[in-house]
Amino acid sequence: MDDRGCRREAFLAAARGVFATAGYHGARMDDISSRAGISKPVLYTEFPDKLDLYVAVLQQYLDRMVAGVRRGVAVDAGYGERVRRAVMAYFDFVDEDEGGHVLVFETPVPSEPVIAWRVSCAMRECTTLVSDQLRGAGVDPARAGMCASGLVGASHLAARDWLDAGRPISKSDAAETVVALCWSFSVGADINSDSTTGASRRRRPLCAISIYLEGHPCSRSPARRPSGARSVSPGSRSAAS
Repeated sequence: MDDRGCRREAFLAAARGVFATAGYHGARMDDISSRAGISKPVLYTEFPDKLDLYVAVLQQYLDRMVAGVRRGVAVDAGYGERVRRAVMAYFDFVDEDEGGHVLVFETPVPSEPVIAWRVSCAMRECTTLVSDQLRGAGVDPARAGMCASGLVGASHLAARDWLDAGRPISKSDAAETVVALCWSFSVGADINSDSTTGASRRRRPLCAISIYLEGHPCSRSPARRPSGARSVSPGSRSAAS
């Protein structure tokens, strides 16, 4: 990594800590540059203003969350185990960095179109990954999409509640509770009996997991880049690189 890349990473690391403790509105660019040990004028050459820096930090967390779900569904196992791993990815995400899940799910600047758009894109990507597994397990495509939306929403809400409650049960038990509910209602079979081929017992999916959250990013129409979104850095993910 060249000097500029090192400076950028230093600023992002410092910003993660400041945003996590002070929030967006309470964070000051002076504090971030001081924490990074690099002058504020140099900070502004990398990030023109606080929103640009916030978006870059947010995108890093979103990429980490999506990568966890992607790893979960990529394991060499049956569909049920892949869904279980995807759900566990949400619990890992909130458990390993509390500041990150606050930035993603409780962002203090939801009115900024670019923030809502990026979160929506990441959640929709997770939904697609899970939907592919449900379809493989025998759920018809239309219901698989709806059930996957409910599963993704239930997973991140349950993970946040588990964390806020002080981790009252083990992380694996908490994730298993979500999986058991979602799998039985979407596929109609015991998750432990599903096969890699998806040839498990089937019934009409009830999709009770579409406890579908009003206003949740996954329940909205496909994400579009908002016309009012501020331009950050070239490319939707370049700000996090």
